[in-house]
Amino acid sequence: MRLGADMTAYPPTFAALHAAWRNAARGKRQRPDVCAFEAALAENLLQLETQLAEGRWHPAPYRCFEAVENGKRRLIAAAPFRDRVVHHALVDGLSPAWERRFPGWVAANRVGRGTHFALSLARAAAARCSWVLQLDVTRFFPSVDHGLLLEQLARDVRCPPTWAAWQRVVDSGRDVFPELARPAVPPGGDLLDLDRPRGLPIGNQTSQFLANVVLHPLDRFICHRVKPEAACRYVDDLVLLDRDRGKLEAVLPALKEELARLRLRFHPDKTRLVPTREGFTFVGYRVFPWGVRQRRESVSRAHRHLHRAQRECLAGERTLEGARSVAAGLWGHARPAGGAAVAQLLEDHPFRFPERCWIAAPEDG
Repeated sequence: MRLGADMTAYPPTFAALHAAWRNAARGKRQRPDVCAFEAALAENLLQLETQLAEGRWHPAPYRCFEAVENGKRRLIAAAPFRDRVVHHALVDGLSPAWERRFPGWVAANRVGRGTHFALSLARAAAARCSWVLQLDVTRFFPSVDHGLLLEQLARDVRCPPTWAAWQRVVDSGRDVFPELARPAVPPGGDLLDLDRPRGLPIGNQTSQFLANVVLHPLDRFICHRVKPEAACRYVDDLVLLDRDRGKLEAVLPALKEELARLRLRFHPDKTRLVPTREGFTFVGYRVFPWGVRQRRESVSRAHRHLHRAQRECLAGERTLEGARSVAAGLWGHARPAGGAAVAQLLEDHPFRFPERCWIAAPEDG
């Protein structure tokens, strides 16, 4: 493949797979499955390169388990490490084309953006806008329609073996969690639409990237038709801000209809039009025109995490360095909101261990 050639027209090379392995293994080099793959790294990467080039690669079954995130129980489908290397390689090849299309206010799963970036956008917008329309897609990942998703990907993937790999990745999420999916019937559709293949496993690199691809038509509708003063989307969590309440109220039916074309629907209890002065919840924080605060539930979880880390460290189930990482993570989450509550928590309830060692709040900066 010549330098600068379109990665979507060729299967991933050995160099692309090696870069994908480095990304997939970052922070996980001590895990047994990662160590086993690394022990025969060149052989494994060459085998993947051959399988992808010949269209013979097939994803292995997922390992499913429950995880608690921000107080919510989520069903996670974890792919084997070998497949995660392929996922990174496929996304690395396709993401440059899509990065040029995504609006700047799409914050999730993009280089240089993230939770704090989304929070800063929402905070700046709340300072100048009087009203906010909060929107959240109901059971987003289990409800993603495979046919519509593959239509969006097809124009960029011109390599048949690579296209076959993408099809298998998307199809691997078919009804992983069927009991959670409640797709919407699009305008002009019928009940047969409810039986279409759907679902993206939560936890894959591909699923994180494809979440932005799935909702891109809605982003374009917002940019070209709604035109709010400000907007920000983090995965399926969306806020539109404007000085005119009537404008936001008037576009809500059109937004619901546009989302129904994607066979998705907004959560009725999480669709709210409120004054920004009352505050609104976004990416795990409470946002006001005058600043950001942590939610009460976040401070309570910080208490539980700290005490559990202390108990595990005293019982020998966690290292002192591991306990320090817990405190650093809590501090990192608290800093955008000023960190006062968690800083006081770390000061009042330090980790105490034998030989007078303890963990204080990480130094600011």
